[in-house]
Amino acid sequence: MNWAVAARLGTISGALALSACMMPYDGGYEPAPPPAYSDMESPDLYAFIDRADSLWEAIGDAPPDYAFAFDGAEPWAWELQDGQRIVVEETQDGIQSYYFSPEDRGPFLAVRPGMSFGFEGETVAVVYGPDGGALPREAGAAHLGEGAELYARGRALLRAMLQSQRREVDSQAWIDTGPIIWGSVALWDFGWQRHPGWGHHRDSVRDAGWRHRLTAERLRRQALAEQFRRWREGGFQGPPPGRFHRPGDGHGPGIGRPGRPDGPNGRPGTDRPHQPGQHGRPPGAQPGRPRQPDAGQPGSRPWRGGWRP
Repeated sequence: MNWAVAARLGTISGALALSACMMPYDGGYEPAPPPAYSDMESPDLYAFIDRADSLWEAIGDAPPDYAFAFDGAEPWAWELQDGQRIVVEETQDGIQSYYFSPEDRGPFLAVRPGMSFGFEGETVAVVYGPDGGALPREAGAAHLGEGAELYARGRALLRAMLQSQRREVDSQAWIDTGPIIWGSVALWDFGWQRHPGWGHHRDSVRDAGWRHRLTAERLRRQALAEQFRRWREGGFQGPPPGRFHRPGDGHGPGIGRPGRPDGPNGRPGTDRPHQPGQHGRPPGAQPGRPRQPDAGQPGSRPWRGGWRP
């Protein structure tokens, strides 16, 4: 199945990474920016969300690079070699994700179940619906306050990621939660086919070049996904292929899931949130048991040729 979307990470410089490990997150909070649109409408409404989609396209089903402490939980992070970053956290409403360019102080896209926000600086440039379709500015205006709050939270998450020591990801939590993340992003596959403006952006020379530059990252992530698959199928024997710990080897409060502490015995709580983006499910799509993160071809889109949300 085809794949895309636009606006969602990589490698921090050695000095920055070292300082990040040595500086504890100070927990400082900056107020949200004013709930207003940016002064100038973006000439390409789909640049933000399609860029984020291209990052997931490169990551495929590769697991997170690490976890970090934030607000009593442990969000997950993926860092691409060019400096792009994705941070995922689980909230009571579902999975939320944030997308960062290398030098940004805040996200260029923030996604919560059913809605996404693209940012010019710290102000909202465009509001997207469940499948990534750009809402008219009049309709999106009702959600500007929420967009501002998500920007502020994304900014705080980025600060915590840079200032906190990197932690191991619970492998079982990733196996459980990965399909939920993919279910959220998979809706965008329908979106770019449904909305002509998005399809035109995908077909542009500039966008094709952007995706081509992620080829090396895609190959690297395919290898990482394959290593995790083999480690899991081998019963988690031997050294973990990255910053992971074996199921049941949690070592602190909040270990495991990217946003909420685990339930009894380290398993996800019974109040597991609904699948992100289930509101506005495409016609004919049926919910069901998603495939496991390591099924199918390593590094390919997890939903290609498999389940759909």
